[in-house]
Amino acid sequence: MAQEKKIIYCCKCKKDVHPVCVTGLHIYPHRPDLNHKYFWLCVCGNYVGCHKDSKCPLGSIPFPSLRDARQLVHAALDPLWKSGPYSRNQLYKKLSRILGWKYHTASIRSVKQANKILKIIENL
Repeated sequence: MAQEKKIIYCCKCKKDVHPVCVTGLHIYPHRPDLNHKYFWLCVCGNYVGCHKDSKCPLGSIPFPSLRDARQLVHAALDPLWKSGPYSRNQLYKKLSRILGWKYHTASIRSVKQANKILKIIENL
């Protein structure tokens, strides 16, 4: 079976790359519950997961500290739409207007950018 071709931006390499599609067995060998999930692996060793039951990447390929920063952004954002004053769609549109680009957490390409977004969330 031929390897799928995909171009994804790698935040560490700072360019579009041709990652390899692997399973969770490769990324998380100690987590049998992730064996069936797909990930896109860059030659630099960083990876991005895929949407549920697909090989569609969740976004750009982060490096470890960026992955952590994205998780902090999610932790700050999610309560605002899960039980707060916004719907998820409203919140993402508001962030898009403030940032000047279509917001999605997986589109965050640097820790500096994540920190800027966290400051914006604090002021909402």
